[in-house]
Amino acid sequence: MLFQKTILKKYLGLIDEEVVSVAWKQFQAYFLDAQIQANIQQSKEEQFQEGFLRELFVKVLGYTLNPSPNFNLITEKKNETNTTR
Repeated sequence: MLFQKTILKKYLGLIDEEVVSVAWKQFQAYFLDAQIQANIQQSKEEQFQEGFLRELFVKVLGYTLNPSPNFNLITEKKNETNTTR
């Protein structure tokens, strides 16, 4: 077991069920939509990265994406070193 049962019980008890319910509905509305799923599957990773971050981490999980003030989420930085290999 990764966590002790008492620790899990403590933190699970702190979860606001209404917040989880709203987040789950937002997740379902976007990521379980058949047309959106098809478009995601046809996209390259780079094409969907910002959209994925925005839809899941910002809209569902409540992160703040750079360049917004007090951001706590950034997109992948391009590796500028050794790009000629």
